Amino acid sequence: MKNAEKIANRFKIRASAAGQLMTNGRASGSMGETCKTYLKNWILEQPELLGVRVNDFSNKYTEKGNFVEADALNYLSEHVYSDAFLVPNTRNFSDDFMTGTPDIIQPDHIADNKASWSASTFPFFGGKLKTKDYFWQGQVYMNLVGREKHIVYYVLMSTPDHLIEREAQNRARKLGFPDVTDELWNDTRKQLTFEHLGPEMRIKPFEFEFDAEKIEELNERVIASRGFIYEILRNL
Repeated sequence: MKNAEKIANRFKIRASAAGQLMTNGRASGSMGETCKTYLKNWILEQPELLGVRVNDFSNKYTEKGNFVEADALNYLSEHVYSDAFLVPNTRNFSDDFMTGTPDIIQPDHIADNKASWSASTFPFFGGKLKTKDYFWQGQVYMNLVGREKHIVYYVLMSTPDHLIEREAQNRARKLGFPDVTDELWNDTRKQLTFEHLGPEMRIKPFEFEFDAEKIEELNERVIASRGFIYEILRNL
């Protein structure tokens, strides 16, 4: 393909996908299959090929997160930041290797809020982050913004009614019901609403610090990824 090198050198990793890029294969330092799949999808996204996003991932969990994001920020403002008004960050930051848009930027830290779908997906008892993706995402944000601390807030917000309705309908179909019964609706709503709990039960923070060595590893993987992309493109 023409311009293979130019296209390959265009590659930067999005903060939300840094964890995927850092998956390793069996050989030390080699790319894992998750990493290679991500890069192949990135190639397809380029305007010289499909020109549309294929790396997007959406399900009921991410859909709820999008719907309750503003409410979750207000909840954090009230119960964590002493009623300080949290303005969600919309600025995208970028350097030669990575790009990202953190949710919250404060003078001494940055933060992201992650809205859990239900009590079963909320880390009531967990002492560590549930996924390394959030760790790598935080490292990218800290590197780009210039902060030494990142906080991931899991927030247990009530699910919007239209998503509760859809969940109840899905349950009804699985049970073979022709329609949603009052009992099924009430049971679904009870499982997905949490106003009866206090903030100490609905907010779970996980803090970690900036690690320059991790950023160096990520930069090296980005460089290796550009080489991987180039090899694929020049053989198209």
